[in-house]
Amino acid sequence: MAEEVRFEDVLDQKVNSTPFEPFALTVTSGERFEISQQMQVAIGRNTITLFHSRSGFTMLRKNHLVTLHVP
Repeated sequence: MAEEVRFEDVLDQKVNSTPFEPFALTVTSGERFEISQQMQVAIGRNTITLFHSRSGFTMLRKNHLVTLHVP
């Protein structure tokens, strides 16, 4: 029997890994967000906030996440 893996658990592991390894998130619209630093991400109950060094922040709904890309 295969083990069930929750997307949210994998995301949490990637954000909190030591050492941090960059990754990307894709949402249902097809837009892709590159995560290059650990401090760039805040995980809430229903949302994920991505902080951008020059352009503010982007708030994503967790139910709109499609894939997590690891280089």
